[in-house]
Amino acid sequence: MADHEYRVAVADDPEAWTRGLSDVDDLGPLDGLLFAFPEPVDAKFFMKGASMPLDIAFFDAAGTCMNVVTMPLCVAETCPTYGARSPYRWALEGPAGTLTGIAEGDRMTIAAR
Repeated sequence: MADHEYRVAVADDPEAWTRGLSDVDDLGPLDGLLFAFPEPVDAKFFMKGASMPLDIAFFDAAGTCMNVVTMPLCVAETCPTYGARSPYRWALEGPAGTLTGIAEGDRMTIAAR
């Protein structure tokens, strides 16, 4: 991951966490959305309302990638949920295929611009 730089928006409050990338068709110049939680959580993600398949990478409090999941579109009334293997501090979400440079064990560094 050291060789990959992702430009992301940050979701750092309950409203932004709930909204996520629902109904987003185009991220413009961004690669994704970084969910930033004040402490580790075990919340699950689902694809209801999403307009494109998404990848999601979960990072622990030290910034280490725990796992990466591809979430396909869901048009059913009840959609499956996706999460990390244990509580995580950050989740990076982007269109399917954009997080291929991230693997379990990679370290994340956050730089504000």
